[in-house]
This record gives sequence, C-alpha cells and structure tokens, in this order.
Amino acid sequence: MMKKINSLIVLLLGILMLAFGRGHPVAAATDVQVTIQHVVNQQSARGQPTRPGAFAHFTVYDMTATAHERSVRGEPVSRLAEALGQKDDQAIGAFIKQQHLRPVANVETDAGGSAHFAVSGAWGNAYLIVQTTPGFDPTNALNVNEKALPIVLSFPQENQAQGVTIVTKAVRVQRAVYFYKYGRSGRETAPLKGAIFAVRRAGAYLTTAQRWLQTKSPLADHRVLKMHSQADGLVMLKGVPLAPGSYVVQELKAPKGYALTRQAQQIRLSIPRADTMAQITVNGVALRPLLADRVQRGEASRTELRIYNPIKAVPPKTPGGNGPGPRLTHYWGHLPQTGEAKASLALLGSLIIGFTVYYWKRHLRQGRECNK
Repeated sequence: MMKKINSLIVLLLGILMLAFGRGHPVAAATDVQVTIQHVVNQQSARGQPTRPGAFAHFTVYDMTATAHERSVRGEPVSRLAEALGQKDDQAIGAFIKQQHLRPVANVETDAGGSAHFAVSGAWGNAYLIVQTTPGFDPTNALNVNEKALPIVLSFPQENQAQGVTIVTKAVRVQRAVYFYKYGRSGRETAPLKGAIFAVRRAGAYLTTAQRWLQTKSPLADHRVLKMHSQADGLVMLKGVPLAPGSYVVQELKAPKGYALTRQAQQIRLSIPRADTMAQITVNGVALRPLLADRVQRGEASRTELRIYNPIKAVPPKTPGGNGPGPRLTHYWGHLPQTGEAKASLALLGSLIIGFTVYYWKRHLRQGRECNK
C-alpha cells in the first residue's frame, strides 16, 4: 500500500513539474554560432575597391536583463528591437550606458563582408549588435559610406543549433561639415536664412572645381564655392574631398539687417583622417556624421554649433545734421515730398498775407468813417 502511495506522489510531482515548466524551458548552455553578413550598396574600404560590407566593426552587447525587465512590463522583445533599430548613434550610446550593457564580442567583417561570433543560446537571452565604425575611405574624409542599423538578436531561434545568420540593413552614413547660423537681438535669437560662406586655407578659397584660388573678392568671384544658410539656419558642406588638416570657414555676407562678426569670419574647421575614429570639428565641437543624408536628431539644439550675427543698430535720424536726434514718428501715415511741402508753405503764406492786407484795409476804412 505504501509503495502505491509513494508511486502516486512521484507521478503527481512529475505532472506538476511538467505543468509549471511548460512554456518556460530550461536554459541551454550551448553556444550558438552567429554570422553577420554586412551588405551595403557601394564602398571603397581602406582605399581599395572591395566587396560591400568589408572591414566594418561590430560590438555585441548582452541585453538579456533589459529584455526580461521590459517583458515583465508587457513590452515584447520585438517592440524593443523596432525602437532600437530607429535610434541614431547618440541615442544608442545613451541606451547602452543607461542600461549598463556589457560587451561580449567585438568583430570585424572580412573582405567578403562576413563576421562570426558565438553567444549563449539559452532561452530568453537577447543581444544588441551595433556597428561601431564603417569601412572609411582614408583618401576622402567626406566620402559616403553605409552603416548598419542596430540589431537585436533574441533566443530561441529556429534551427539555432545549425547557426544563425543575420543580414544587416544599412543606411548611408557620411561625414559632413555643418553648423547653424543664428541672429541675435538682445536676448532673443532665431535661425537666419541667406548668409553666405566659403572655405579658406592659407589665403586661398575652395572653388566649385575643388581647387584652391587666391582672390580679393571671394563673394563676387563665381568660381568660389559658396554655402548658404537655410531657413532653419543650417549651413552644410558634404561630398567635397577635403584632405585632413585645418581650414577656416568665412562668412562672406550676412543677411540684410545683420552685422558680420569676427567670429563668423574665422570659423575653425578641422578634418581628421577618414580611417580613424576622430570626428570633424567646428570651433572645436565634434560633429556626428549624417545618417541617410540627414543631420542626426538633436544636433540643431546644440548651442555650441551656432554662429551668431547681431542685428544692426539703426542710427537715429539727425535733422539738419546737428548731431543725433530723436527718431521721428509720423501719425498721418503720409510723409510729404519736398515739392509738396514747398507748395503747402506757399499757400499758407499767401493766405496769411491776404488776411493781413484785408484786415489792414478794413481797419483804415473804419477809421475814415469815424473821422467823418
């Protein structure tokens, strides 16, 4: 009898373990081989024509704890992956720092655009894969490259024992020179459209033919390459091969009503080697590369990237040239021209003279009548 009871208890425990364990499989400690296939449209990596996606660096972060925490709050991994896939470099960097993500692998794609690493494929594990550097062309710091969007890899995966292959989705990434032109009136500031700039080096100006020209009239010289500030104040130079070194961006003409400043005529520009992690700087401020031909979100709000023009002071009118006088205010909405003013004065003078003559004659007539 006791043996039957013990057998029944064991059977019940087994059923309970199966019931509670269903949907929560035991984590497997087996590593999964992961292959990244980095695909871009065109690329010249390390100065040599190669197959797309070559020599790009990727870092793999363990995101398991973050994924579990979001899952408890009802946010599936797929939604987190979609949100991270739309973030730019700065936002991804902030996310990694905020979540204290730990790197578990650093890999570089080979000449064929492939990279390999291994991670634990235990149930519920999740990893964030971020491309840290594209394959830059060292001959042109402003050349167009392409960069993979962040990828989230979560387990389990179908047939993961045979390995997992991830094909990246790349967007255009390009180093560019940019800053923002703003006007200032007291404490008020606003973007300025229509300011004109040129790039200068050792007394010569960059031309539209990508040569250097010495000229005393860079604004009037049509050969000089000019940049114009847009409605949001953005001034940008991209796609022009600038060798590593130091340059000056000079404002040639301020928008109407605004004054040129020394700062606006001496904007310091530094171009690093393209095959380094260094960034282009404007007045010592590092510029993030363009993504999909656009300035990354948040750059426009960086006040250190703004070049200001003060509004011109309006000199007071000086009637008669006897020194500054008060500003004149006209209440009739019509300012008479010179000829009109002379005619009005002549008419007024004639009326006064006529009235005086009439009054004088009347006075004489009354005096004569009294004498009679």
